[in-house]
Amino acid sequence: MGAVRTIVHSRRGIALLICLFVLSLVTVWTVDMLESATVYQSAQRNIIEYEQALYQANAGVQHVLYQLEADVTWRGTVTGGSYPASGSYSATAVNGTASGTADVTSIGVAGATTRSVQATILVN
Repeated sequence: MGAVRTIVHSRRGIALLICLFVLSLVTVWTVDMLESATVYQSAQRNIIEYEQALYQANAGVQHVLYQLEADVTWRGTVTGGSYPASGSYSATAVNGTASGTADVTSIGVAGATTRSVQATILVN
């Protein structure tokens, strides 16, 4: 009778070990999936901010164009807030190296990303 109990307890022990092993595998797989999702989400956020910063920098160039259309002798700095995307820009126009031009440097910021655009505008 003692040998029968030992076999039953041995089988229960093996079943417990198998359950723990399967649970460990599922846990590792779940943690890996969550980590991958977090990395993917971070990469997506970086891509979005990269594009938004470019749009902000381009908005700065457009703002300078607006100023130059109103007054071709205008030179200076313009800034913009957070509309339509989150972020800002700062653009500066100086006399260009060629006569009748203005050199524009615009910096756009979105989140932790900064991008710049340089343009030469014919203003005569």
